Amino acid sequence: MEIKAINFKNLSIKDKIVRLIFLITGICVILSSVILTVYVSVSTIYTKKENLKLLTTVVGNNCVGAILFNDKEYANELLKGFSSIDDLRFVAILDKDFRLFTYYINKKRLGKKYQSNKKLFKSIENIVKKTSFIKDIFNNQLNVYHSIVFQQELIGYIVVSTSINSIYKELFVIWAVFLVVSALSIILGYFLANRLHGVISDPINKLYDKMHYISKSKDYSLRVEKTQEDEIGALIDMFNEMISQIQKRDMELEEHRGRLEEMVEARTKELLNINKTLNETVKELKKAKTKAEEAAKAKTIFLANMSHEIRTPLNGIIGMVELLKHTKLDSRQLHYLNTIEKSGNTLLTLINDILDYSKIDANKMDFHPDVFDLWSCTEDVIKTFLPQSLEKGLNVELNISEEVPRYVVGDEARVKQILINLVGNAIKFTNQGRVLVELKIRSKEKDINLIEIVVEDTGIGIPDNKQDTIFEPFKQIDEGWSRKFQGSGLGLAITKNLVDLMGGDISLKSTVGKGTVFKVTLPFKRSNRIDEYKDKYKYTGLCFYLLAPVETDLKAFKRILGYLGIEYEIIQKEEISTIENSKGVLVLDIDIAKMYIDKLSFLENSHSILGIILISSFGQNIDEKLQQFKFMLNRPILFQDFIKLIKTLTSKDKKGEQDEYAKKIDLSDKRILVVEDNEVNLEYLVDLLKMFNVRVITANNGKDAIEILKEQKVDLVFMDCQMPEMDGFKATKIIRKFEKQGKLPSRYTPIVALTAYALKGDREKCILAGMDDYVSKPFNALDIQKIMFKFLRGKSLEIKDLSGTYQDTEDSHSILNVLPLEELRKVGGEKVVKKIVGMFISKVPQLISDLQTAYQDGDIQKFNNLVHSLKSSSATVGAYRVSHLASELQDLTRNKTENLQDLREKFEKLIEELNMAKDALQRYLNRLV
Repeated sequence: MEIKAINFKNLSIKDKIVRLIFLITGICVILSSVILTVYVSVSTIYTKKENLKLLTTVVGNNCVGAILFNDKEYANELLKGFSSIDDLRFVAILDKDFRLFTYYINKKRLGKKYQSNKKLFKSIENIVKKTSFIKDIFNNQLNVYHSIVFQQELIGYIVVSTSINSIYKELFVIWAVFLVVSALSIILGYFLANRLHGVISDPINKLYDKMHYISKSKDYSLRVEKTQEDEIGALIDMFNEMISQIQKRDMELEEHRGRLEEMVEARTKELLNINKTLNETVKELKKAKTKAEEAAKAKTIFLANMSHEIRTPLNGIIGMVELLKHTKLDSRQLHYLNTIEKSGNTLLTLINDILDYSKIDANKMDFHPDVFDLWSCTEDVIKTFLPQSLEKGLNVELNISEEVPRYVVGDEARVKQILINLVGNAIKFTNQGRVLVELKIRSKEKDINLIEIVVEDTGIGIPDNKQDTIFEPFKQIDEGWSRKFQGSGLGLAITKNLVDLMGGDISLKSTVGKGTVFKVTLPFKRSNRIDEYKDKYKYTGLCFYLLAPVETDLKAFKRILGYLGIEYEIIQKEEISTIENSKGVLVLDIDIAKMYIDKLSFLENSHSILGIILISSFGQNIDEKLQQFKFMLNRPILFQDFIKLIKTLTSKDKKGEQDEYAKKIDLSDKRILVVEDNEVNLEYLVDLLKMFNVRVITANNGKDAIEILKEQKVDLVFMDCQMPEMDGFKATKIIRKFEKQGKLPSRYTPIVALTAYALKGDREKCILAGMDDYVSKPFNALDIQKIMFKFLRGKSLEIKDLSGTYQDTEDSHSILNVLPLEELRKVGGEKVVKKIVGMFISKVPQLISDLQTAYQDGDIQKFNNLVHSLKSSSATVGAYRVSHLASELQDLTRNKTENLQDLREKFEKLIEELNMAKDALQRYLNRLV
C-alpha cells in the first residue's frame, strides 16, 4: 500500500486526473448497482412473502371448522390448494398446543427429508417460534404462519414453507443487466476523463514549464500569459506578482549593498540609544518602586499610628471603667459602667475584625498543617463558650461520631477559628433552646478523610433572601443587628474564606424563628500517630454502669468508652443495689442521685464499687448532700474531662495530705534586689521575700538595677531575663564587668535568673551570661526558699511542697487553677492574695490594649516582650491556659520575622482566654469576701 501511494504521488497531473475520475466513476457506478440489486432482490422476495402470507391467512380462516370438528379430510383438501405453488416445501396445521393436526409435503422439493413426522414437527415448530425474514433468506426459504382464531380464542396455527430458487432465477437476469450497465458506465467515464483532463492540466503544465525556465535562467523579467479567470488564472497572477517582487528586491539588494556599512553603523547607534533609554527607564522604575514601597510603608505606619491613637484612649476608658467597677457603686451607676465597657469592647472587636479581614483580602493567609487532636480542638472551643451559654440559659451539646478519628493532619488554628466563629454566632443569636456541634465522616478516600462539622442552633434564623449574602463582608441580616448583637459582619466572611482556602465547603440551612444549621466539610489527611489512650483500659476489668442515661450522654459514653476499651452496661434505677464490682463505676445524673443518696452512700462506703460519677449541667448548683461524692462530670461529656477523671479513679494514691509550712526562716540582715518589669510578678515576689524577713529593693529594668548596685551593696539579685531598655543578660554582663573593675561596692553578688523560658539550653544561656542559677516561672515559695538557702546560707527550715494541699477539679487545662492562689493564701494570708490578684485584674485591660496595638502594628519585639511578661504573671495567679498560650506565642515570635497577622488564631484565643481568666479571678476574689 505504501509503494502504490508513493508512485501515485509521482504521477503527472494528467494521469492523476484521469485515474481519479476513473476511480470515482467506477466506485459510484458499482455502489449504485449493488444498492439497486440488493433493493430489487429484497423487495421481490418480500413481495412474494406477503402474497404467501395473504394466501395462508385465507386458508387458515377456512380451517376453523376442520379443527373444531377434527375433520382432517377437509383440512387436507384445503391444504392441497397449495400444491399449485411450484416452490412449495410443505404446509401443515397445528392445534393451539403445537400438536400436528395434518400436513402436506411437496415430495418433489423435499423428497424423503421429512418422512418422519418428528423431523417435520420440529421444523414446523421452529418456524412458529423462531421465524426470521433475514434468516429465511439465508436458508433459501420463505416461511410464514398464521394463528387460527375462533371467537377471539386461539385454536391452532397454519404453517407454510416455500423455496425461493425461482425468485433467484428471475433476479439473475436483473443482476446481469446491472453488471453490463456498470461496465459500460466505467468505460465511458475513462474515455471522457482522457478527453477532458486538458482543461485543467494544460494551463498547469504551461505554468510549470515557465517556472522551470525562470528558475534555470534567473531571468525574472519573464511573465506567464494568463488565459483563463479561474483558480489557475489567479495562481498565474500570484506567480507573476511573486516574480515582480523578487525582481524588485534584487534591485533593492543591489542598492543596499553599496551602503551596508552605513546602515550597520546607524543601527548600532540606534541600539546604543535604545539601551541608554532602557537603562534610564529601569532607573525610573526603581525610583517608582521605591516611592511605592515608601508610600505603602507610610500607609502602614499611618494605619498603625491611627490604630494606636484610637486604641490608646479607648483602652484608657475601658481600664478606668474596670477600676471604677471595684469601687462602691449603686446599681444604676454599675449599669452605666457595664454599658460603657461593652461598647468599648465592641469597638475594639470591630477594629480588629476590619484589620484581620484586610489581611485575608491581601492573600497573606498562611496555613501550617500538622498532626493535631481534632476531638480536643473541638472540645476547647466548646469550653470557651460554656460560660456565655450559661448566662443565656442555653444547652450546648457535642456529638462526635465514633468514625471520626481523634488525630488528623491539618491546621488546628484555622479549624479552631472556624469553630469559634460558627459556635460564637450560634450562641450570640440564640436566646433559648440549644446549640449542637456535630462531627461526622462524610467520605473516606485513600489517605484523606472528608469530615463534616455541623453547628446547629435554635436561634432567630436567617431569612431566605439574606442567605446568599450572609458570607459577604460587613453584611448583616438587618441593619439594626450590628447594634443589637454588636457584630461587624466579618466573622462568616472570614470563615468562608478559610474554608475555601483549605479546600472545603460551607453551606447553611435556616428557618426564621426556628434556627440555623451550618455545615462545613473539610479534607484532613490521616495521621499515623499512635494514641496511648486507644484501648488503654481494655483488659483492666473496668466496667461502667450507666444509669438511665439521656441520649446525648449515651452517645458520648459509647464513643469515649469504646475508644478506651472500657466495657459498659445500661441499667435502670431499681438495679442500683445489685451492683457489686470492685472495678465497676456507677454513672448517673445528679437529679437522679438526689433520690438515692442513701443507697449511693452505702455503695461508696462499702467499697462495693470503684467509684460513683455524677453528671450535671455546666454551672448547675450541687446539693450539699451530694458534695460527699468526689467525682463529677459536666455536660457536654468531653474526652479531656473524662481522661482526667479516669486517671483519678484508677490512681493508687487518691488521698492528698495537707502539709503546712514550717517556721519561716529569718534573714532580716539580708538585702535582696528584685529586677522585674511585670508589676504582678514583682508584687508577688516581693511579698514572698518579705515573709522571710529580708529587706527588698526593686528595679524595673537592667539599667536601673546597675545604678542601684553602684550605690549600695546587696546580698542577692533576682534578675528577670527579658525587660525593656536593658534585658537581664546584658545587665548581668555589665555587672560582672564592673565587679572586676572595682566599680561596685560588692566584689561579687549572686544573680539568679527569673525567666519564663523553658527550652533546652536556656539555663546554660543564663550561666554563660554570668548568672549563678536559674528559676523558671511560675515559681513558688519553695523555689525561692531553696535559692535563698543556697546563696545566703541563712538558718533554714524545710518548706514542703504544697502540690497536694488543695484539691480542685481544675488543672492546667482549666480557665483557672486555684492551687497557686491557695498556696499563696496559706503563706501570706488573704490580704496578699487579694493584692496580687487585684493587681493582675486591673492590668488586664491595658495589657490587652498593648497586645492588640503591637499585633496590629506588626511590632514583633514588643509583642514578644508582652507575651513573655504575661506568660509568667498569668501562671503566678493560676491562669495556666493563658500562660500556655502566651508561651506558644513567645516561641513563635522569638526568632520569627513573618507578619504577626499569621498568628491571628492563637492571638485571638489568648485575648479570649485572658478575659475569661480575669472573670474567673474576679469570682475567686468574690468568694474570699
